[in-house]
Amino acid sequence: MSPTIRTALIVSVLVLGLYEVTLRILSPQISEGRDQPATNTITLERYADRPQAMGTVLVGSSVSARLPANQLPADWYNLSLSGGSALTGLQLVSEDAPYPKRVLIETNVLDKDADDDALSTIENPVRREARHLFRFLRAANDPINVVRWMSLRTRGAPPADEPTSEFPTLLEVQKRSYANPLSAHFAVTLGTIRSLVARLQQHGVTVGFYEMPVDRHLVSLPRAVQMRTQLAEAFPHSRYCWVTVDDGHNWQTTDGLHLASKETDAAAQFLAAGTCLRP
Repeated sequence: MSPTIRTALIVSVLVLGLYEVTLRILSPQISEGRDQPATNTITLERYADRPQAMGTVLVGSSVSARLPANQLPADWYNLSLSGGSALTGLQLVSEDAPYPKRVLIETNVLDKDADDDALSTIENPVRREARHLFRFLRAANDPINVVRWMSLRTRGAPPADEPTSEFPTLLEVQKRSYANPLSAHFAVTLGTIRSLVARLQQHGVTVGFYEMPVDRHLVSLPRAVQMRTQLAEAFPHSRYCWVTVDDGHNWQTTDGLHLASKETDAAAQFLAAGTCLRP
C-alpha cells in the first residue's frame, strides 16, 4: 500500500469517527430527508430498527404520510410512504418481529405493488447490524439530511401545504384518474393483501382499515367505489374494524387527493379516536 493511499485511509477513518461522535452527541431526530425517496428510506429504517413493539402501525401512501405525528398517540408509528404503496409497509410489518398490537391499512392507494427492492435493502441483516453499530450509516444521518435538519431548526418549518391557483387543474387530473376502473391486476394484489393480513393475524395482530378523506368530487367516482366495494367484500365490516376518518364536510385538499395542512390535524384525530364503521 502506497503512503498516499494509507494517508487517505487514515484521514477517512478519522473523519468518519469524528462524524460518528458528533452524531452521538447531537442525537438528531430526523424524520424527513432531502427528497421523497430519502424520506421513505428513513421511515422504513426507523421502523425496521425500532427497539420495541409498537401499539399501532399505519401503513399507507402519501395520502397518510402527511398526518402529523404530534396528533397521533405516542405508541403509534406512521409507516406511510410518499409516492409509494401501503403494501410496502404492510409487507415489512408482516415479516418483521416484534409485531405491533394493531395494524391499520389505508385503502386509498392499495393497487400499487410493494417496493421489493427497498424492502430487501432495509431488511438485509448485514445492513441492519451495520446501522445498529454505526449511526452514520443510517439514512437519516446522511450529511445532507443532517444539514437540512439543522437549517430547519434555525429557520423554522417549511411553508404549509395549501391549495394554490392550480387547484382546479389538479382536481381535474384526479377526477380523470378516478373515473377509470381498477385494473384487473388488483385481483392479484387483493390476494397478496389477504395473505399478509392472515400472517399478521397468526401473530395475534389486530388488522383494520381506513379510507382517508379526499375531495367530495372524487368520493363517488368508479375507482373509489370499486376499491371500497372490493375491499369490503374481502374484509367485511362484521369481522374487521373499518375506522371512520370523515365527518362528511368537504375536506380541503391541495390537488383533490392530498389533504391541505390545516385538515391533517382533524384527520389524525379522527383516526386516533378509532370509531369503527359498521354495516
